[in-house]
Amino acid sequence: LAALPTGPAAGGSDWPTASLAPLANGASSCALLGKDGRTVLASTTSSLPDDRKTPAVRVGTGALVQVGSGSTAMHMLIDGSGTAYAISGGTDAVQRLGYASKDVGRAADAWIQFFPAGPALSSEAAGRTPTAASGG
Repeated sequence: LAALPTGPAAGGSDWPTASLAPLANGASSCALLGKDGRTVLASTTSSLPDDRKTPAVRVGTGALVQVGSGSTAMHMLIDGSGTAYAISGGTDAVQRLGYASKDVGRAADAWIQFFPAGPALSSEAAGRTPTAASGG
């Protein structure tokens, strides 16, 4: 087997080359997406409070990110509550919200699935009269 040619590695050049070790019993995993777009993986044996079992966003902050690429690219605004809002209308809509292209970060599609989705942000929705939610 050792003499057979090897195909290209799966994933991109930024994928880890070392194997991941299994977590110890009772350990919880944690991933942090840094400002530079790199993911830091960690684990802890401390029990996590319930509010840390979902994505956390530092109070007073948020993120404007683009996920996907080409014709499937979409802008998402993540607020301080950790809610992700899709922005309809592409770059024009982002500019109407007061952001420039330099303000847009990149996020892997896989990261967005961890954030609860809020309603889509669009010019049409902004122009509508709010309606009361049913008190069911």
